[in-house]
Amino acid sequence: MTQGLFLVLALLGAYLLGSVPTAYVAVRIVKGIDLRRYGSGNVGASNAAVHMGKAALFGVGLVDVMKGVLPVAALRWLGMGVEAQLLVGLAAVIGHNWSLYLGFTGGRGVATAGGVLLGLGAPASVVGFFFIFILLGLLFRDSGLWLGIGAALVPLASLVLGQPPHVVLEGTGLLALLMVKRLMGNWEPLSPGLSCRKVLLNRLVYDRDISDRRQWVTRQPMAKGPKG
Repeated sequence: MTQGLFLVLALLGAYLLGSVPTAYVAVRIVKGIDLRRYGSGNVGASNAAVHMGKAALFGVGLVDVMKGVLPVAALRWLGMGVEAQLLVGLAAVIGHNWSLYLGFTGGRGVATAGGVLLGLGAPASVVGFFFIFILLGLLFRDSGLWLGIGAALVPLASLVLGQPPHVVLEGTGLLALLMVKRLMGNWEPLSPGLSCRKVLLNRLVYDRDISDRRQWVTRQPMAKGPKG
């Protein structure tokens, strides 16, 4: 097998592994509901925790982290170059965000992105990110805002901490995927009563269509869109 063909297969494998919808499966088994139709609609640990309890945040989150660690670590163990490791890391996050098994819907890829950085040997960047996200997110009770800020600071923090250039590059790529996913959501139409500009700004900054976080995360199926 040529190295090029092996890389293609590795990318496909990383995408399919990343596509495994951990939160969706867990909530479907425990609660019998489609997580995409509840709360934020995000198929990730944070939305699962809203409907299953805080234990889901750690259980689902840990599995999602491993979806990022395993492909990168496997290629490193097989002696593949850092460029290949970067690509499979991005493929795993793309799989999580746009899962083949859920009609190309998914989560935001936060835990999986953290796993990718761990697999690349950049624990300092991961610790810094989750410190900002968890501490300030809990303090100000707006995880969407501080998640975005924490992710935006990862490339800069990696640079300041003296991480290798490929870690800085990967952090930038992961940030770009997060921003694209925030803007697209899970193909949701724009909330009625709000301008396109306002909705996209809210999605980019707060990871939701409206300013009221509580109203957003407690949405139910068939609920009418907010007016402000």
